[in-house]
Amino acid sequence: MLDHIDTKCPRLDLVGFMAMGKLSDRAGFVTIREIRDKVCAKRSIDAEKFVLSMGTSLDFEMAIEEGATEVRLGSTIFGERNYPKKPEM
Repeated sequence: MLDHIDTKCPRLDLVGFMAMGKLSDRAGFVTIREIRDKVCAKRSIDAEKFVLSMGTSLDFEMAIEEGATEVRLGSTIFGERNYPKKPEM
């Protein structure tokens, strides 16, 4: 994948990854961190400066433990979403 990006998108500057997986899926967080590490090693990028956006209000602590540098905390800050009922057809 990275070879394709380097060849076909030479001006693309990767600064991080955003991932959504199964709720509280530690293995998914680990996988994204491992991919980040490989990309950073290949491009000689400091992994600490490469953004890993993963985790939500329900699993952000685990995501941080696995290397997240950004988390999504919408419902923690704003409360649960209230979706109106759809009219029946």
